Amino acid sequence: MGIYVKYSAKRLGLWQFSFRVEHQEEIDSLADRCVGVFIVLVCGIDGIACLELSEYRRLLDEDAKPGEWIKVSRRPRQKYTVTGSDLRRGLKIGDNEFPSKILALFG
Repeated sequence: MGIYVKYSAKRLGLWQFSFRVEHQEEIDSLADRCVGVFIVLVCGIDGIACLELSEYRRLLDEDAKPGEWIKVSRRPRQKYTVTGSDLRRGLKIGDNEFPSKILALFG
């Protein structure tokens, strides 16, 4: 299993995570070596948005480009809305999906 963690110290609001080419290459390397890859986005003290590799690929495709990003936002008591350079429409991710997505690998 591979886990790639990014952290934003911003307390509230919109959290933006930069994914430079070398970050995307590290995730690709994890995907080549591991069964189950998760991108864990720590949103300050608010919570964690956990993405499976397939969700990450919808946000940032396999064509690594400089300056790509993932943004996470959330209204009070709502799921996170996660958008990316390659998918602006957004995915809904519950803050309670971490660590359950990861633990699901173990059956």
